[in-house]
Amino acid sequence: MLTFSAEACGTDAPANDECAGALPITANADCQPTYFDNGCASQSLPAVTCGIYAGIANDDAWYSFTATATEMTLGGAPVGSMDIVMELFSGTCAALTSIACGDVGGVGAADDMIASGLTVGATYYARVYDYRAQYAFEAPGYDLCLVEGLGSGLGLEEGPKASIAAIHPNPSNGDFTIAVDPRATE
Repeated sequence: MLTFSAEACGTDAPANDECAGALPITANADCQPTYFDNGCASQSLPAVTCGIYAGIANDDAWYSFTATATEMTLGGAPVGSMDIVMELFSGTCAALTSIACGDVGGVGAADDMIASGLTVGATYYARVYDYRAQYAFEAPGYDLCLVEGLGSGLGLEEGPKASIAAIHPNPSNGDFTIAVDPRATE
């Protein structure tokens, strides 16, 4: 098993550890995943509250893309034990505005972050990090793809129903609680 730690990284932060070094990704009509690794990344912004909880963004890595459609999906699939969180921003690195997030899949599960109302031709920034404070236990990497339209085929869609239920603690020892919004009827 491959284990990463902040101490093992030293000064080996990836080039995309900050927004200014965001790696460009290209949109496709269907998901064509590319592998990335954030094992030596460090926090550049605090974690976003996506759904019900906020994670720990101590290993965020940055990506950029030019919108080719008004609705696009960033799909992320962990290769190891990562609990992937994705956040999308408009603006410039000096003045970012958070506009979408994706975090419903849990440890080792894929997620989709759907963005609507994008401006075709505008540049957007996305960051990806592990929800948990520690680095992923094995291979802190993930596949990303950017597609035009709604859904990548990689993960679960972040939607309005995602916030009506929660499972905690995560990770668990086998005992866990499922909290459901009392307004949930489905």
